[in-house]
Amino acid sequence: MSIVNGIKNCEQITDLLNSIILDTGQAIATDNKLIWAGLLHQPWVDNLYWADTIAAMEMLLREVPSNFKSFHREAVYTAARVFDQYQHNHPRCMDTKQAKQATWRLIMSIREVINSINEQVIPNA
Repeated sequence: MSIVNGIKNCEQITDLLNSIILDTGQAIATDNKLIWAGLLHQPWVDNLYWADTIAAMEMLLREVPSNFKSFHREAVYTAARVFDQYQHNHPRCMDTKQAKQATWRLIMSIREVINSINEQVIPNA
């Protein structure tokens, strides 16, 4: 597990989601193909990717808790529980039916937390 890679993953997720909002001028749709086909369904977004990403978010939660709202904390905790539960069943467990809701909540929280840390205001509205 690599916190450095996890932070890079968080930045990648944030950049993608921010660009969707800025390019469309609209809130992110849950069926956005750039998110699913362009990132989450990619073969390299595997269990190691999510282990690193979740570890990075847990580290940020400890180090900069003021940047997390309660629903961000819950998204991280839920994703960690789901990941722990399913990682041995599938090499890309966060892309399975059981994990999709937790994955979606996590990536939305990642974007908001990273934007808060970077003092960047890009509302998803």
